[in-house]
Amino acid sequence: MQPLAKTITAAAYARYSTANQQETSIVAQLDGIRAYCDREGIRLAAMPYIDEARSGTNTDRPGFQRLLADARAGRFDAVVVYDVSRGSRDVADWFAFRREMAALGVAVLSATNQLGDMDDPNAFLTELLTVGLGQHMVLQSRQKSIAGKRVRAGRGLFCGGVAPLGYDIVDGQYSIRQAEAATVRLIYERYAAGASYADILAELERLGARTKNGRSFTRSALHDILSNPRYTGKYLWFDREERHMHRHVGRDNPDKVVIEGGIPPIITQEVAEAVTIRMTSNRAHTRTTYRSYLLSGLIRCGECGSAMSGVTTKSRGHEYPRYICLGKRTERRCDLKNVKADVLDEYITRVLREDVLSDAVIEAAARRIEETLASGRCMADDIRVEMERLARKNHNLTALAAEIGATPDMRQQLIANEQHRQELERRLAEVQEPPALTYDVILATLRADAARLAADPDCIGELVRRYVQSVTVYRHCIEIVYALDASKTQKHPSDPSDGCNIGWLPRCAPLVLYTARMPRDAA
Repeated sequence: MQPLAKTITAAAYARYSTANQQETSIVAQLDGIRAYCDREGIRLAAMPYIDEARSGTNTDRPGFQRLLADARAGRFDAVVVYDVSRGSRDVADWFAFRREMAALGVAVLSATNQLGDMDDPNAFLTELLTVGLGQHMVLQSRQKSIAGKRVRAGRGLFCGGVAPLGYDIVDGQYSIRQAEAATVRLIYERYAAGASYADILAELERLGARTKNGRSFTRSALHDILSNPRYTGKYLWFDREERHMHRHVGRDNPDKVVIEGGIPPIITQEVAEAVTIRMTSNRAHTRTTYRSYLLSGLIRCGECGSAMSGVTTKSRGHEYPRYICLGKRTERRCDLKNVKADVLDEYITRVLREDVLSDAVIEAAARRIEETLASGRCMADDIRVEMERLARKNHNLTALAAEIGATPDMRQQLIANEQHRQELERRLAEVQEPPALTYDVILATLRADAARLAADPDCIGELVRRYVQSVTVYRHCIEIVYALDASKTQKHPSDPSDGCNIGWLPRCAPLVLYTARMPRDAA
């Protein structure tokens, strides 16, 4: 470890994987971390972050998530783990963690592994091999575990996890637990008779019925019970493709194991069929549909950084378009509330029409664009002057070498000059000298879009793509950045009536025009 410029405060993180490991493994990790910090002069925060009996193949761990939240809040300068495998056994997760900590200015240290600069090729390769070996061990163990489970499944034996409500597991076999089975029958029979989820939940609460883990029933718990074919006596395992590193693949598995009558039934076939018919009918009337959304590709979650996707639910003849966080939907790692798409779209359109494309904003933008174009031309001129100076220098040096003979120093100088010339050519190509456009032409080009939006509301999709740089949804507000970005089009504004074609902007940071903030309670 390189010497640190100041005493830093570090957070300790420790984890063990399964209940078969002991709490002493956490103690041993923390002891090693403390000893390491003492040697390196690092001040260790009083409260460590700990995950007990949690897999390292995903980041959905309470202690790890608290660690991330506190790092984002700036509560420590470094994170110390006993070894890399305690942080993660998934290569992608580990380096995503490393990148985020680097962006936050938080160092990641290990008591037993040498962690260097990720931009250093050798240090990166060493770290990649260390994490990769951990993932290799997990994959090997998983492969052996699946092979053993397939043998058990072929014999109709329970293969792990938690038994469904209504069953106990005795010597690997499903055995009916009568008290819980009565609750399952009540759920099926009430639903088959037409009761709603709300009615069933209220009745279960009055009876004091609880789920397998002792919690109150929820709508999702009812749906899972009503969708489980095991209650009719069907043994079913590997019905979905195996998880990869504890993430569901989610496709039907053609190699699933099915044994009719392999489990003692709790529900009759007739009741199960009535439930299936009703659930199928409900899905036909209440379903999720997908369509084109105004902000697709532009809107992101400000809490977890995931993209947001447009989804429309349809119920009782009404459609409800929403933007939802994909981190919430796919990995269940975000609790950001959904956004009403029609309300947000209308707000963004109104701000674009009334504020961004107002005379004051586009006049100021035209002035800044003219200045930027002039700056780009000046930069290109400066590079050409330097290239001409370098050409004269090379000419004089070559003439001198021809007169007195080339010395090693001359040859070295010529090589250095050629490298400099190539660098100047690269910079000149990047500058891409813009055309000499006047303020009036730029202003007319921008005003053309304002006129188009006023005359033709259907062009809003095109103009949003042109002017909206980003939409970020936070818990308490939504931030919309309107900007001109040269990467969005390559056309030249030869005819202002064609609208604002911004490919003629130099390749630089987007030209921010306006920033709006919408309160979350409005959407």
